[in-house]
Amino acid sequence: MDFSISIRGWSARAPGLVTCEDWMNAAEQTPPCFNHQNPLGKLKNLSTIMARRLNSGSRLALDSALDLFSAHQPDAFIFTCQHGELERNFRILSSLSEGNGVSPTDFTLSVHNSAVGQLAIMLGSPTISTSIAAGEDSFHQGLIEAFSLLNNGFERILLVDFEGQIPDFYAAHIGHHWPYACAMIIEKGNDLHCKMMPASNLCRQSITLPQSMQFLLYWLSPQQRLVINSQYSHWSWSR
Repeated sequence: MDFSISIRGWSARAPGLVTCEDWMNAAEQTPPCFNHQNPLGKLKNLSTIMARRLNSGSRLALDSALDLFSAHQPDAFIFTCQHGELERNFRILSSLSEGNGVSPTDFTLSVHNSAVGQLAIMLGSPTISTSIAAGEDSFHQGLIEAFSLLNNGFERILLVDFEGQIPDFYAAHIGHHWPYACAMIIEKGNDLHCKMMPASNLCRQSITLPQSMQFLLYWLSPQQRLVINSQYSHWSWSR
């Protein structure tokens, strides 16, 4: 499968990567400079009350999305997240296992599409939205969804890939365990071209950074090509 896109705006947050300058500096390093023990920085767009309701990944996702919404007025939202509200669901399961009740807030916001739903509610927007979970390839499946929408009359897609803090209980089974969010405005264009091919088990590589972070750092660098490998696919990018 082949597809091409253009990026018209971006905003992202990860430990130690808070400002545009932080991301640009990281992209200049080979390999990109990143330390997950660095601080996340302060939220810019969320009220204290809203921030308290949300988990770490959802907070970063909405904060990054709000950076882009006013300037670009997207006509569709796509949120991608491999593990969803894992922090909140772990609290629910722990509470039930101890014979305790479940917090109404935790129960209400435990579904996978709660982050994109909260964004629509905050904005009072009837904008079409979807939430995608597709394992390691969640981000790229979100790009394919965006490409499909762009070829069906939509003009600007807000794509947000994010993850929350992974509870220690699951950390040994998950490649990364720190919160991040990468938001992008996707439009039709030929700035970036992707060719997807099925992966061979012989080519399996360990994952050091989430796919969206690898992609964004590539986009911000002068690098001409990038291959992102997952359990099932090779995603080959070129300018």
